[in-house]
Amino acid sequence: MLYNLLYLAMFVVLGVVSVLVFQPVTTIPALLQSNEPPRELIARAFPMTGLFGLGTAASLFLFYRPSWTAGFAILLTTSVLILFLGLNISVLGLVAVPRGALGVIGEVFALLVAIIGIYAWAVWSLGRSLFDVRSPLG
Repeated sequence: MLYNLLYLAMFVVLGVVSVLVFQPVTTIPALLQSNEPPRELIARAFPMTGLFGLGTAASLFLFYRPSWTAGFAILLTTSVLILFLGLNISVLGLVAVPRGALGVIGEVFALLVAIIGIYAWAVWSLGRSLFDVRSPLG
């Protein structure tokens, strides 16, 4: 469970750093009107996002001290999470969010909690069923 909470913390810190580092260049309505992904925003935030992902993978590797194979799995997991979720979070600082729309940030956080909670539950339940050793006598 701690492993999943560390990823949740990574996303929260990534969003906070994005808001602190970047100045808004667009608005939520402008993003919603576009039928395209925000490629320019992602390109602007990508160096920070990439370094953040590598730093997170390295920190988890140092914290858990796994084998090299498990270390590769940590790097792969972090990369996938950064590509599918982190890119959206890292552009938060580039989007002007009026006070009335702060609920959007809360929704993003709630979505992260839900995704990571479901992932933790799935891993726990799969691990439990895979390693549930029963006596052959009943």
